[in-house]
Amino acid sequence: DPNERVKWALRQLYYRQLDYRDANGHYAKQLSELGAGEITVDGIAFEPELQTTQSMYEITAPGANGTTVHIRHDGKVWTTTD
Repeated sequence: DPNERVKWALRQLYYRQLDYRDANGHYAKQLSELGAGEITVDGIAFEPELQTTQSMYEITAPGANGTTVHIRHDGKVWTTTD
């Protein structure tokens, strides 16, 4: 399932956010601060987007077949369809 590969890529960003918060006291506000450009997904263009507040964040990325894959600050991962 291609969406499982997107979920794993988002999970990598989740772990990087945890490390960033531990080091800086707050979540990264830009994906570049997490090295998102280093993460690739076979067969899908990995183009994540980050939305943050002071205490939460959500990262989304296009998945396969018109889906969007989401992960939020507490690790919950889910998909939605367009």
